[in-house]
Amino acid sequence: MSIAAFKEKLQSNVSAVLHSRDRYPYWSLATPLFGASILYTAVSSLRHVLYACNLLTTRSLPCKVISVGNITVGGTGKTPMTIHLVRLLQQLRCRVAVVSRGYKGTGEKQGAVVSDGRRILCSPRTAGDEPYLMACLLDNVPVVIGKDRYAAGERAMDRFRPDVIVLDDGYQHRRLKRDLNLLLLDAKAPFGNRFLLPRGQLREPVSALKRADAVILTRCDGIEPNHRRRIQSLVHPRPLFTSQHKTVIRGILPARQSCNPQRIDYSEGSSHLVPDQRKIFAFCGLAANAQFFESLKTIAGDINGTLEFDDHHPYTARDIKRILWAAQHAGSNGFATTEKDYVRIPKGTRFPEDLFILGIDIDFLSDRIPWRRYVQSELDWP
Repeated sequence: MSIAAFKEKLQSNVSAVLHSRDRYPYWSLATPLFGASILYTAVSSLRHVLYACNLLTTRSLPCKVISVGNITVGGTGKTPMTIHLVRLLQQLRCRVAVVSRGYKGTGEKQGAVVSDGRRILCSPRTAGDEPYLMACLLDNVPVVIGKDRYAAGERAMDRFRPDVIVLDDGYQHRRLKRDLNLLLLDAKAPFGNRFLLPRGQLREPVSALKRADAVILTRCDGIEPNHRRRIQSLVHPRPLFTSQHKTVIRGILPARQSCNPQRIDYSEGSSHLVPDQRKIFAFCGLAANAQFFESLKTIAGDINGTLEFDDHHPYTARDIKRILWAAQHAGSNGFATTEKDYVRIPKGTRFPEDLFILGIDIDFLSDRIPWRRYVQSELDWP
């Protein structure tokens, strides 16, 4: 077995253990992963104790700060929720800026301004895929990145003077004080398999719920009322809001047209695919690839092939050849991927058939009005 094949198999086995709720024998891979999770838990808990005792300091910015985050690894919809929240704040006539880490972008360490609200100033490689996507979808909203979110927030304040900074994926980032701490939980698996990393999907113990000001359940379509009540009992007395992910077409790259990730018109999301029931080949690199493929089935006529990549995978020319080869052998006459993946496709790439670029819109269902009132009241906005 080659080194590359061994690495791929090991990653696959680790992923299987991470997502499984089954009991494993002592001699399995789960045992060393569980041991590592104990060490991870100890380090994480010590860090939070140091913040609680003020031995590590939390610093404030001269504006309102709202954090959107989770306690599990990926898949809860932080980026769509951040976009939804920013648009709500704009409706409330707030000047908003987004601060994100810029995970896996080359600008993560030093920090950078991805967008000044009018122009995109960084490439996806520099910004990271999620901040770049937010810069594409949000008009008149600066997007700033940096591993040190307080320093990034200072940069946003100095340059743009926002009323509110929305902190993307900031639940574990304690250094920056926030006025509102929003915690997202996937309604179908709110705590993963209840093990911490790397044995499971939890970034923190379930007790971290106590730091939340409000909890938002995502992917609530099809959940039983009793299930919601059980989660409500866990998060009480914090308010609990329910939301749903709505898969929409964000744009279409016509066949043989060069890929050039630019602004995507947020207002043109459509919940329908194409009338002629094309045979779609889907590919993506997300924290939860299976969820994308399932959601695609609700609006695509026929998915006759899929290809998965790791989360935040930077697509290469070799990857594109692999996708095209697999689609050809599957007899596909159309492609589909996510907006997050689209910004990672090399500029100039051409697909032989139309590429459908799909995104997620957030719908608060029956909680739409209570949610809006909550945000407005918590920020004391008129």
